[in-house]
Amino acid sequence: MNRMYEMREELDENGIGEMSQQPLTDDEWRRISLALPGHVGLYINSGAKCRRFIDGVCWVLTTGSMWQDLPARFGRTHTITVRYGRWVNSGNWEKVICALGKSDRRSILIAESVSNYLDAIGHRQLLAEMRVAMRSDGS
Repeated sequence: MNRMYEMREELDENGIGEMSQQPLTDDEWRRISLALPGHVGLYINSGAKCRRFIDGVCWVLTTGSMWQDLPARFGRTHTITVRYGRWVNSGNWEKVICALGKSDRRSILIAESVSNYLDAIGHRQLLAEMRVAMRSDGS
């Protein structure tokens, strides 16, 4: 968890933390939606809600805010946190990370967050697979 805050501080010191709080661009969303074939509807009613959900998760991770501080424009906090866990377990975040690019600051924060989540709930196998995926070339 500390590494995520260190990374966030580095982003802010370099003057790019503010930029990382921007919503997904149309091009980024296109790449993500193509990386989730058949999965956009998974626990999500529409692509627009899926995009808003990803933007909300990125907002929490880039601002360092608590989930309960998530602005209402992203949806209900409970819904987003439950969906976040489902996406961790289904491997959807790995697809988002690859679509954004492994060096994208949001991808780094998502990977760290997923890693912490898996570690906290004791999913050692999924955690190992996630770490291997982040080390492999392919972006």
